[in-house]
Amino acid sequence: MLQLALAALLAGSLIAGGPDDDKDKDKKAKADAQPPIESILVPHEEEDPINDTYSFGRNKEIPIKFWLGYGWGQIKDAYLADGEQFNESQSPGGNGEFGQITSQRAFVGAQLHVLNFTNFKVGVGGQLNAAKNDFDNVFFGVPNPTGGILGLRSNAASDFTLQNVKVYGLIRGNTLGIHGGYLFDLSDEGIELFDENLEAGEEAPVSDQVDAWFVGADFDYPAEHFRIFAGIDYFNRDELATGSTSGSIEDDEIVMFNAGLGVIISWVEIGAAALLKTNIAIDRFENPGGGHQGSIAPYLRLSPPSIPVSISVKGAVLDEYVDYGYSIGGAKDFVTTAGFTVTATLGF
Repeated sequence: MLQLALAALLAGSLIAGGPDDDKDKDKKAKADAQPPIESILVPHEEEDPINDTYSFGRNKEIPIKFWLGYGWGQIKDAYLADGEQFNESQSPGGNGEFGQITSQRAFVGAQLHVLNFTNFKVGVGGQLNAAKNDFDNVFFGVPNPTGGILGLRSNAASDFTLQNVKVYGLIRGNTLGIHGGYLFDLSDEGIELFDENLEAGEEAPVSDQVDAWFVGADFDYPAEHFRIFAGIDYFNRDELATGSTSGSIEDDEIVMFNAGLGVIISWVEIGAAALLKTNIAIDRFENPGGGHQGSIAPYLRLSPPSIPVSISVKGAVLDEYVDYGYSIGGAKDFVTTAGFTVTATLGF
């Protein structure tokens, strides 16, 4: 009888489970309820399908993306060589008006990561740009050795036509990247803005009609609620004919610096970039001596997690090579105070 009682007790304990089994179940339940250690220690990085520029945020995991955008800007003033804005003392007739340039831009692009490792990316991409420029009584001129400026006023407009196509390659780590490529000019040759016989309705140029090669580097540090970013781009233009002087200038160079900060709240990012553009060989009006302009470009980016599209709006417009934001100073370049660019990006 004693043996039968022990056998029954042992069988019951196997069916019901012992105290150690209960402890194992409790440990497993607690482990399932707790998030992995990695998710606590590492800031969350959304895999947003966004373009690799200051206003479009980061793109770490999406291997291919497409984007298209539209920009509009208007210029009504220019910086002189001394940094002062255009005024009536430099204007023939003393009307003190620089005139008005209205620009529109449209572009479409794509980028593919051909190597897409966790901490290392190699990619290729390209962007096709179209442009339209309207000149309304715009003053173009060169400094007069005796004081003031000698020049002409231009009334001309262009069709919405191809401007250029940019192709490039890139190598990126988690925070640092380098890139380089070539920009092919696609525009038809426009009228000479300094032509004394220029009349309203003539075709205005949308580019400088030269190709350029470029290289650059960028830094982008992401955290859970902010981004710090910066970059430099160098453009070397082919031999460029100057409109206000005889002859041409070979290898005109453009250097562009940017640095900024973005604040991230859920799928919304808002921030601003400081932009500094420098022409080394000639100024923005094709006069020898170079020029520069500093500006601020605020931006807003929306990346809803429910759709594979990111929308960005920035207070800047692509001229031909780089962005112009809202002017804070410069010399021998445009004063830019009105403009925006909106871009939609689709990623897979």
